[in-house]
Amino acid sequence: MKLKISNGNTKLGKIPSISMPPGLSCIDGAPCLTEGCYAMKAFRQYPAVRKAWTSNFEFWTNDSDKFFDEFNTWLKKNKPERFRLFVGGDLPDEKFLEEMILMTRLHPDTSFLVYTKRYEYDYSSKPDNLQVVLSTWPGVPLPTNTDLPWAWLEEDARRRKSYPHFVCPGGCQDCGHSCWDKLDSKTHVVFPKH
Repeated sequence: MKLKISNGNTKLGKIPSISMPPGLSCIDGAPCLTEGCYAMKAFRQYPAVRKAWTSNFEFWTNDSDKFFDEFNTWLKKNKPERFRLFVGGDLPDEKFLEEMILMTRLHPDTSFLVYTKRYEYDYSSKPDNLQVVLSTWPGVPLPTNTDLPWAWLEEDARRRKSYPHFVCPGGCQDCGHSCWDKLDSKTHVVFPKH
């Protein structure tokens, strides 16, 4: 098996990323899967995307050590300034999170970003170069963790306008990578449904 890393897309620009298939790697019963998951749209529409994301999930499931060995090798060779985890999908399990934290420590000059609905995981040992954002969605109970920034869907009625936040303009290259640079536990990000 071979790790499938994207070299970028229209939203991220030239920021590389790894993805997993939405649904298989997500929380059970995630309402976003049937109510507007942008990753599911891409997964269904593009056979190459479906094949790559499914391959990554199978690779992780069948040989997690080799998965991260290849990831480490790719990062050493390419030395990206920024790396996005899970344009599609989510942290498949806690072991992946543990390995991801170790990996990000090995590459302190790369800034990593992950959005997740895995609220129950312990992120306290993450290094500073790993930005974890808890992704909310209508119908999913809100996280209790207030040590990490949250991402809100603009239409979510639970979002209070009083929360300090900024609205994502839609293209990483257009905003200067705000999710990496502006988010903290007191500043949330708001996304229009896309």
